Amino acid sequence: MGVMRSALVLTAVCTTQVSAGERTSSGPLDIRVPDPIVLGRDVTIDVRANATEGIRLVSSVGTIAAPSPDGDRTVRAVFTLPTRRQPQIAVVAGIDASGAIRDWLTIPLAGLARVKVNTDPAASVVVRLGTLEFGPVIADPRGVANVDVVVAPGALEARAIATTTSGVTEQLISLGSKQSPALLISCGGGQVFVVATTATGAPLPTPPILSVSAGTLATSAALAPGFFVASYAGEHEAVEVTATIPDAPVASCSMKIPRELPDAVTLTASQRRAVPGARIPLRIELSYPSESPKVVVDDISLSSEVGTITAPVRTERGWDAVWILPPQTPPTDTAKVRVRIGLPENRVLLAETSLDVDRPHSRPATPTLHLGAHAGYLSNLGRFSTPAIAISATTAMPVLGPSWSVGLRLTGYTTTFDAPTMDESIATRISVAPLELRLAHVRAVGAIQIWGGLGVGAAFSAIRVMSPSIGVVRDSGASLAVSGFAGGGRTLGPGRVVLDIGYLHATKDGPVSGRIGGLLVTLGYSLAIE
Repeated sequence: MGVMRSALVLTAVCTTQVSAGERTSSGPLDIRVPDPIVLGRDVTIDVRANATEGIRLVSSVGTIAAPSPDGDRTVRAVFTLPTRRQPQIAVVAGIDASGAIRDWLTIPLAGLARVKVNTDPAASVVVRLGTLEFGPVIADPRGVANVDVVVAPGALEARAIATTTSGVTEQLISLGSKQSPALLISCGGGQVFVVATTATGAPLPTPPILSVSAGTLATSAALAPGFFVASYAGEHEAVEVTATIPDAPVASCSMKIPRELPDAVTLTASQRRAVPGARIPLRIELSYPSESPKVVVDDISLSSEVGTITAPVRTERGWDAVWILPPQTPPTDTAKVRVRIGLPENRVLLAETSLDVDRPHSRPATPTLHLGAHAGYLSNLGRFSTPAIAISATTAMPVLGPSWSVGLRLTGYTTTFDAPTMDESIATRISVAPLELRLAHVRAVGAIQIWGGLGVGAAFSAIRVMSPSIGVVRDSGASLAVSGFAGGGRTLGPGRVVLDIGYLHATKDGPVSGRIGGLLVTLGYSLAIE
């Protein structure tokens, strides 16, 4: 018997039939296709699925026409198979109106091939692929047998078996067809859905690499074997997403991100009464119906018949601006400021706020009184450091101008320490309560007020010194207290959060001599009372 040689030729001529059946998805749409499907023999097939409103059928290869009714609860669509006749995998999916994949089916598309086997004349040749056997074909007088076979996706080699009167010979044949994984992607509702398989149709164990034209995608999560989803994060309303796996064509989809428009705008001023020349911080905030991604709004305008308004500065929830009243007498005792927000489709949101403006030479306005409670820490930069508490009362001082304030502040702190001597240790306890009259200059920087100033008053102290030799010695009195300070506050609710940093200078003579003041930092809340 001569040497058997073989060659593989893709062909569209094949009469081999494989027993017909049906392949069905396991999801809610019950997608069904005939099985097997052979490229080159089959040009179109029918895809059937449960009738569900808004569902469309797509495929990773070829095209699927719009479905039509096929009974009370079923639709039918014509699937035009790809013209490329190499064995491959098709993924057919049902996608809802939002772009989410609701069900899918992996379909093997077999290819036709003609295996040319060189053997002895009149030899009986069969070709075996897996459990299928094609032939027998009798070799012609030249010893050539052409065997038509059906090649399933993922099949890499076949076995040719030649039988003659002399015996049986076998040979492995490399099918030589390029095998590719399958990939189907769909975008919608701010999410990316991907079905990925190996060249044989098995679920891909790891997610594909996803990239997006703008914004970011979260790490892909597996919802089922071979089925992955990733969420989009970003401010862009339209993006392009691509998915890649080795040896497979790139798959892509376009995604429009639904963004929610604001349904209301609020405009608030930091105070309800002012004098000419005052700077009043304004806050503009947008509210939305839900926590969905938000439309970025840029069309904002602020107006007032009195004074000027600085350019709005964007914040997390809206904008901040400053309303500057003119130094001359306003035309009315009540001044208003308005905000207009422009939205798509010619929609607008409007809001306004007002405050009372006192004319010069009229009855002075009652200044707003701020009552505060504070807590912090004091260090005399030497012997002791201790917690401190304070209460304060502050009001505007129109006599000096709208940017000045005056107030009283009472601070209290207690500390104990030991002072070792040659023969013994002296225990000392100091309690100090400085009471200051404070004058400050205030400025508005956006929504924040900052100030700096000086204070003068008295530091009331009580000192107890105790040692084994002298017993207990007590002393009390008042010392001059002078301070310099700076701070800032931001409106929160009916008052403002206040941070104050300063240096309190006060000294004491007596059983204990030295500094009883020091560096003082406090944080507190100041309630506005009119």
